[in-house]
Amino acid sequence: MSTAKFVYIGTVVRGWGIKGDLKTQSVSPESSSLFVAQEILIGSSPKEAKVYQIVQVRRHGKFLLLRVKGIETLTDADLLRGKEVFVERNFLPETKRGEYYYCDLEGLKVYQAERCLGVLKEVLNFGGPDIYVVHGDERELLIPATEQFIKKIDLEAGRIEVELLEGME
Repeated sequence: MSTAKFVYIGTVVRGWGIKGDLKTQSVSPESSSLFVAQEILIGSSPKEAKVYQIVQVRRHGKFLLLRVKGIETLTDADLLRGKEVFVERNFLPETKRGEYYYCDLEGLKVYQAERCLGVLKEVLNFGGPDIYVVHGDERELLIPATEQFIKKIDLEAGRIEVELLEGME
């Protein structure tokens, strides 16, 4: 199983029940991606995570309860408390026009006119508009993901076109 296109979908809150289910806070509890996925990764990052086969997924209020092979007791499950859960990208639903998964944006080159400013390394969200973290040769840029700054996203070409205000560079 490759870790190249795995997407963060939630965090293990704690163990649940005597069979060691994982009570998970999902970033999108209404999503059906975990109901069709056969495997997930659990760990601090996809590269450092362990692969688990999904036995059962069910909703529990605003949480998901995951039963995975290899976790048989509440004690086992509690050892994964605070760990992140990742699912393979192809299990996520298709996005609407103009919407993107963070993992699809990360790694794109960011241009102003024909000048490459750097590579989008991370997308931050603090409750307002997303912030694109762009690593350039000389510095890191923080660009609000709004129509004012983001002019075009072309996943196939691997580029984002921006228009920055004077002084933002």
